[in-house]
Amino acid sequence: MKLYALAYACHLYGQDDPVYRKMRETFGQKPDLASPAQLEGLLQFLNEWRCRIAKKGFPELKEQLRQWWAENQCKLPDVGKNISDLDDNDREQVGRAYEGLLKLGAGLRFQDTAAAKTLHALRPYTLPLWDAKIKERFRERGAGATYSDFVGYVAQEVAELEADVKRLGLSLGDVPQLVHPGFDVSLVKLVDEYYWTTMTREDTVPTRGDLAKWLGWMPDNRS
Repeated sequence: MKLYALAYACHLYGQDDPVYRKMRETFGQKPDLASPAQLEGLLQFLNEWRCRIAKKGFPELKEQLRQWWAENQCKLPDVGKNISDLDDNDREQVGRAYEGLLKLGAGLRFQDTAAAKTLHALRPYTLPLWDAKIKERFRERGAGATYSDFVGYVAQEVAELEADVKRLGLSLGDVPQLVHPGFDVSLVKLVDEYYWTTMTREDTVPTRGDLAKWLGWMPDNRS
């Protein structure tokens, strides 16, 4: 992934997402699904982010999520860990936690998209999210059908981005403020915005030639 393409796609996505921002505020720096407030906030976030979980299933789902959290929080990376720091064992553990979410969600309209968004809510700097179209695209691209494979693919994208920003004399830590000045957003979330724009919405990042042509149409400020 190149910085230019990421910045363009994230510009189309837009800067302020109040639903996402509210979720981040609800979870804060210590995500804990043993907290009734965080559980309620998670389910509200998922539905507002187009997961469409039936509200009549909320009580059962909350109990299932509490149990999943008690059994699986040890499988998740530390809160401050970056996606680039995960090794094969870390990704395998995350994959198992993901599978646990799918099992608890069976019959409750809580499946792949909700599971990935839940993991991202719990580890916003480490674990990526997807929707059905993004998930299907990666299956077609040969990245694998499991969430752990997807985590590895996103880590590769971040590594490519790091090489590109170093070329410009920058670091990965500079990227969020370059792309979305004034907003607290992780690299993992920026990659999701790129995927949503280019895969879910199917917008195309213009080439250098496109930009040169469009710039040629700008009026001369002196006229």
